Amino acid sequence: MKKLFLFLISAVGCLTAQAVEYSYVIIKHKDGTESSFKSAGLHITVAEEQLLVNSSEGSTTFKISDLLSMAFSAEPAYIGSMTTDEESIIDIFTTDGIYLGRAKSAQNVKEIVPSEGVYVFKSNNGIEKVFIAK
Repeated sequence: MKKLFLFLISAVGCLTAQAVEYSYVIIKHKDGTESSFKSAGLHITVAEEQLLVNSSEGSTTFKISDLLSMAFSAEPAYIGSMTTDEESIIDIFTTDGIYLGRAKSAQNVKEIVPSEGVYVFKSNNGIEKVFIAK
């Protein structure tokens, strides 16, 4: 028994651990969108069937019945709705990186995308993954 105990102690001492830094919290919604928040300084509160998220970017409230899951991630994986102004030009790509075209307004995005699905949008406001429903 002593030999087994000493073996286990020495084996634990030989193992090395690698820390993974999770910089983001991803909240998935039932409608297929995702919300991404930086985990540093993040405060999440549940009250009266609401999820209140306070982060460095501001406060957001979600109805719990509209949510699917919450997870930690090293990257800000985000599928949501992109906000652009009237003059924004949006370059549209598939998730495989294939360039589909350039939309001059949000209205003609659906003319460019071939079917319902997730696409990568690049504009002056940044790059986002967006779910398009036809």
